[in-house]
Amino acid sequence: MVEISLFSPYHRGHNIPQRSAPQYGNPDDPVEGGFVRSISPYHNVRAGVTYPEPFFEDSTNDDVLGPVHARKMVALFEEMDLPFYYFEKLEGGHAGAAKLWDGARRYALEYSYISQKLMGNE
Repeated sequence: MVEISLFSPYHRGHNIPQRSAPQYGNPDDPVEGGFVRSISPYHNVRAGVTYPEPFFEDSTNDDVLGPVHARKMVALFEEMDLPFYYFEKLEGGHAGAAKLWDGARRYALEYSYISQKLMGNE
């Protein structure tokens, strides 16, 4: 389960780099930027490696991170022909579901995934 993801704090297509520089370091600094890229999940996906099949979950209306990080990771998994699940809810935001049925749907998807993938109940 990968919820509300920040896979690369240096993604320049969003305002996170400017806001996160004090927390994650300056992407233009060779030492700080190099370190964060060395531990960034996005920058460390490798071809030929078997990964657990992730379930990426995000929200279109997340006003803090937005869905760009999950979408970028999903695109990388697609490009590398790696299996994954992806669910992007339209409502809600960074904190989760906006309505009760959104939360119920999310939990149903999560529990189904956990049951199928982690307990072998295909």
